Amino acid sequence: MFAQGCAQCKVVAEQAASEADESSFGSNINSGILYLMLIPYFLLIFLFRKKIVSILRMVFLKK
Repeated sequence: MFAQGCAQCKVVAEQAASEADESSFGSNINSGILYLMLIPYFLLIFLFRKKIVSILRMVFLKK
């Protein structure tokens, strides 16, 4: 009923599957997925970097 993913990704995946070998297609898809997964983590680290540093200092410099 509801499509999962965007139409452009589906078209590119279908074209790449018919034209290229499986190994390069799979690694390209995996790289794209990793890229999309890491962006939110980098944003959170950037936004909360002062809090993260203070927590790490408290944990590791605890005497």
